[in-house]
Amino acid sequence: MTLLIRPGLHGMKVLFVCDGNICRSPMAEALLRQTLADRSIDGIEVSSGGLVASPWSKAHSQLRRVLGPAYHLVENRPSQSLTEELVGGSDLILGMENRHVRQILEKYPKSQGRVDKITSYAGRDGEVKDFPDSGYGDVFTWLRHCHSIMLPCVETIADRLVHER
Repeated sequence: MTLLIRPGLHGMKVLFVCDGNICRSPMAEALLRQTLADRSIDGIEVSSGGLVASPWSKAHSQLRRVLGPAYHLVENRPSQSLTEELVGGSDLILGMENRHVRQILEKYPKSQGRVDKITSYAGRDGEVKDFPDSGYGDVFTWLRHCHSIMLPCVETIADRLVHER
């Protein structure tokens, strides 16, 4: 899939999407923000949202154990639902699963050409499945598994974003 990434006047805006915006998308957000900071890359704004997020929720506390110091990048930020404004203001939108990509495109058809799955955009196979579908018995083990999939994806994504600017 060829994406039509068009950075705005104030730089590139990347949005990660999952269901509740408490586990997978905040993890991806923190990982990319930390990767960009470690590489001293400016001009890329990273956020996350959820298809069914509740505004009173926050990043899952078990993310602290998985993300380490990067957890501070998302720990106090309330979950946010996708809105027309959030989607419309994003240059690149990366869902965790195929169903996220489909739902984003159905609800926000103007996002066509800017939406992909995190693993696909990074040139990898698979999805970052939701906890109930993961087969893992506890959240911490599942989050560690998600991290092991996301970290190499995020590193590749950072490389692509710098190259495509």
